[in-house]
Amino acid sequence: MLRLERAVVWQRLDRPGSEYCELWEAESGWELRGTVVLVDRGAPLLVRYAVACDATWSTRTVQVELTAGALSHALSLHVDESGQWWRNSEEITALRGCVDVDLAFTPSTNTLPI
Repeated sequence: MLRLERAVVWQRLDRPGSEYCELWEAESGWELRGTVVLVDRGAPLLVRYAVACDATWSTRTVQVELTAGALSHALSLHVDESGQWWRNSEEITALRGCVDVDLAFTPSTNTLPI
């Protein structure tokens, strides 16, 4: 069962854009969800993301969907108990041992390690 802990709206100051973000408490930990609208190199972008953390705030899964006009991209990552990060069935060795994620398009993920 999920319980909404907080919802916030951010406005970018470095370029046009804003975000709606929610922090949810779950039985297994926390979930951060957001929708970002911004302009990058003159083009509008829509980004939806979800980051699930365990009870110690260590990231367990990351999902990002980016839409730029007619183009859409999706990224789904998960980390196992040994600290190995996976995209589908492929390990991303450069991320081995990482405990959190910082998505550059949002300040919300900066709060996770704090």
